[in-house]
Amino acid sequence: MSSILRMSVVLGLASAVASCSLDPFVDEKFTGTLRLARTSVNQQDFLEVCYNASFTTPQTVTAVAREECARRGRGRDVVLTGQTYWQCRFLLPTRAYFQCVGPPVTEGDGTPAPESDAASPATR
Repeated sequence: MSSILRMSVVLGLASAVASCSLDPFVDEKFTGTLRLARTSVNQQDFLEVCYNASFTTPQTVTAVAREECARRGRGRDVVLTGQTYWQCRFLLPTRAYFQCVGPPVTEGDGTPAPESDAASPATR
């Protein structure tokens, strides 16, 4: 009977681990259950992507960062500014730091927003 119990435990753990997603994701800052407000516009230019280097290509991680920068309307490209290990979830332990660069993106059709004084780096 104990071998059946052991087998059940092993199968349960295997299915639990298999159900965990290994897709990279943008890590947003949280405090308890409330999301931290990012008060500075400059902080929106930076983001962090958690991923597993064994299963995810650098191109995929960069694509996730580009999509997030475009979603935020902060730029069309990204620059990798750093990387740390064992800073995210257990199965996605690597954290890559990116900065959004390039012209701002509008939310509609993805064309660059017109330059204005509010968007210039000198006024931030």
